[in-house]
Amino acid sequence: MNAVVQPLKVRPSTIAMVMAYEHPGLVERLQEKMLLSEDEAKTLFQDTKRFLFLCSISKKPLAPSAQIDECWHNFILFTKDYDRFCNEHFNTFIHHRPKTLAERASSDGTIVKETVAIARDVFGDNVLTQNWSYRRNGTGESPICDDNIDNCQGSTNCQSSTSDPPDK
Repeated sequence: MNAVVQPLKVRPSTIAMVMAYEHPGLVERLQEKMLLSEDEAKTLFQDTKRFLFLCSISKKPLAPSAQIDECWHNFILFTKDYDRFCNEHFNTFIHHRPKTLAERASSDGTIVKETVAIARDVFGDNVLTQNWSYRRNGTGESPICDDNIDNCQGSTNCQSSTSDPPDK
């Protein structure tokens, strides 16, 4: 187990149930809005479900990559389906909490390191696709971070209803 994050015990059947969930309407929307092939859209949704699963078991907020975040935005637009998905699979609503410009500017990459560490611990390196690539902090559309994820950032994070801090 990685020292950066201590995830809760994971039951494979729970992961399997989350990963078995399908949403054809979302996949179609991803194809249209993000100009993805059907396979790319399905893979992105699989990665987004993995990210949301991690949010449900982590005691700390986690940050999605830009691709996963965009898929998450589109999933949330199907409000009833998203609410039902969260409550049926996680027994809580996974909140999307955008970071302010000041929070992004002061990011030291810790949240990204913790997100990648827990993803590798739970799913292994061979499952993480290009959708888990992060951008360098403060560089907009600049190069994707490689194995050295210092100064990488996420533009948002997730929190379950039970771990939500008060809004500022």
